[in-house]
Amino acid sequence: MTPPRVFGCGFLLLPCCIIDEPIVPPPGTHWLQCVADYAKGKGFVIEPFQLNFKGQNIGLYGRSCATE
Repeated sequence: MTPPRVFGCGFLLLPCCIIDEPIVPPPGTHWLQCVADYAKGKGFVIEPFQLNFKGQNIGLYGRSCATE
């Protein structure tokens, strides 16, 4: 999430696309919530959205607080 923060743009995170995760979720925390919390800590506003298929069907849209 460093490039979006550096360049002041947002990001779209799909559940199948996390490579080289920067964090490990603590016990009892879902990995997607952990990533959302990490992004919030980096200054992004997070908006989850649902995808139209079964399985891991939640994505995250992150936008910079500066673009509010």
